[in-house]
Amino acid sequence: MSATAHAKFIICGEHFVMYRAKCIVVPTECFSTRVTLRNTSNKSTFPQAICRFDENIDITTAEIEIYQNHISKLLERLCKIACVPMSVLSGLECHVQSSIPPGQGAGSSSALSCALVQAFLEFIHRHDIGRQYIDFYSRQLENTWHGPVSGVDNIAVTRTCPVMFQIGEEPLQFLPDPELPPLYFVVGSTGPRVNPEAGFVSLKTLKKTEPVWFDRVIAESNAICETVMKAMAQSDARTIGECMASSQALLEQIGVSTPKIVEAIRAAKQAGAYGAKLTGAGCGGFVVAITPENRISRIQTAWHKCGLSSVKSFVCASR
Repeated sequence: MSATAHAKFIICGEHFVMYRAKCIVVPTECFSTRVTLRNTSNKSTFPQAICRFDENIDITTAEIEIYQNHISKLLERLCKIACVPMSVLSGLECHVQSSIPPGQGAGSSSALSCALVQAFLEFIHRHDIGRQYIDFYSRQLENTWHGPVSGVDNIAVTRTCPVMFQIGEEPLQFLPDPELPPLYFVVGSTGPRVNPEAGFVSLKTLKKTEPVWFDRVIAESNAICETVMKAMAQSDARTIGECMASSQALLEQIGVSTPKIVEAIRAAKQAGAYGAKLTGAGCGGFVVAITPENRISRIQTAWHKCGLSSVKSFVCASR
């Protein structure tokens, strides 16, 4: 049984989304994770996980072993929340093939969790499970992996169009409008994140020590998301780019940018991007730019010169 989930990139609202602020996220199939579950004759009581990442991804053998051990724990957790006996794991092999660099803001763990849930439900013949249960189960696996999460990543990696997400609200998905031109994005990795919890700790502290500032920033982030939502409905890439720059400025205030991120943003702008920003937790990881179609190759070249890896472009629905 096999299932696939793809990457996602947040356009605005990351970090603040944990405080019930709005967030807009764009899914893309330019990176993906595929999970395959197989029964074997080796009836070990523990499932065996075998992970393979694309050759261009900088990940050590030790890190892959940790990843594989964690997958076994996720399968055990999945049995518990799905009320399935642990005996179904006997002799099970889980093969993972991924092109999503882990821990860099592209939704690697969410894609794995969602693909694992879908493959597992097929494996135990739960074909009638609706999307809401898949979202719920995968979020539970994410909580096991990272601790409490907002749920935005789990929503995005199984959708095909941009989504506006807010904790406690129904996700709003932008459906494609063939009458409008598409939106073009370029993404690239600045490298592994350093101290990825910095932003969460900073915001938690500032909420207590600077409540007026905190409320203002949340309001500004929500206003940015509202503007992006309207701009996406009109396929207004220039306005979206301006909003991405404003979102980046807020993220810099909480200390999650880096000199290499700033360098990449500057290079993208000089190459013709409408706007660019970090995406996800920051402190390294991916940057994302929105651009005219005829500037894609220039931005990719500029980012390669800056030392970025996993540089790719994708098109998303305009509404």
